[in-house]
Amino acid sequence: NRLVLRQLLARIGFAVREADSGAAGVALAAAHPPDVVLLDLRMPEMDGFETAAALRRLPALADSCIIAVSAIAEQPEIDRSLASGCDAFLAKPVQAAALLALLADHLQLTWQLADRVAETAVAPQPAPPAFLPPPPGDVQTLLDLARRGHLRGIHEHAAALAEQDTRYRPFAARLIALATAYDEAEILKLLEQFA
Repeated sequence: NRLVLRQLLARIGFAVREADSGAAGVALAAAHPPDVVLLDLRMPEMDGFETAAALRRLPALADSCIIAVSAIAEQPEIDRSLASGCDAFLAKPVQAAALLALLADHLQLTWQLADRVAETAVAPQPAPPAFLPPPPGDVQTLLDLARRGHLRGIHEHAAALAEQDTRYRPFAARLIALATAYDEAEILKLLEQFA
């Protein structure tokens, strides 16, 4: 996953530096303050939560964006990452479109990609797994929130659904990941399938 991220970011013009551990990441960031940090939350010794807190204590990183990356896209994990100092959360496997959307939002970037570059920069994504949708009333509530652009409301309602019934967790996790990535078009597309 690191290799794919490094290649994608390098291809679109980012200077990429990597560290193999939280402590090494803090030292590297102190020596070369980055604009953005992609931080795996699950690392040995110093985990991503501790690393985020340590990075936030560095004055040189006060304006840096920290994006938590984890395969556990559940509300407690997301909340804990944000409380630790991360600015955003990205679910694994990382989808290029979601990463690019977060970078554009947090770094105030506007992507200008030629068709040829777009074809090579964004690999085709596998179809999402089949989901058990929540009851029609909940789908309608989520759809209303999506149409108003209320991503936080979507996030909160999806988390409540996952707590209410474990069968809705895959559906909720997908919605939370899309809301975290500010992907309103995909949220609408997903919800309209079940409306």
